[in-house]
Amino acid sequence: MKLVFRIRKRYFDQIVAGTKTVEYRRDIPFWRTRVFNIPFQKVSLQNDASGLFSNFVPSVEVTAVFLCGKRSHRRQITHIDKIITPDYFSEQGKKDVNTPACFAFHLGAEVN
Repeated sequence: MKLVFRIRKRYFDQIVAGTKTVEYRRDIPFWRTRVFNIPFQKVSLQNDASGLFSNFVPSVEVTAVFLCGKRSHRRQITHIDKIITPDYFSEQGKKDVNTPACFAFHLGAEVN
């Protein structure tokens, strides 16, 4: 199973280098549909009615395909969290992920 992410060059380079290990996306129907079409083996829900979850571990191999111009890079997604959007995002990050909650895709090993 694959999820495609279009990203800016500076983030692409960080992912290729392995220094950026989490990719964030808005909690919107587009991403919600993709996340909830993944079969999961383990889900840890928070105890409130917020709908947030953590440690959502796929039961199948999920590959993140990062596209930047003509370049592409693939990494395994180890787990996904639905979290409250962090305050520490850069100004651009706050513009990109401008929803109260977001998905955090945790990246693992490079996939060939």
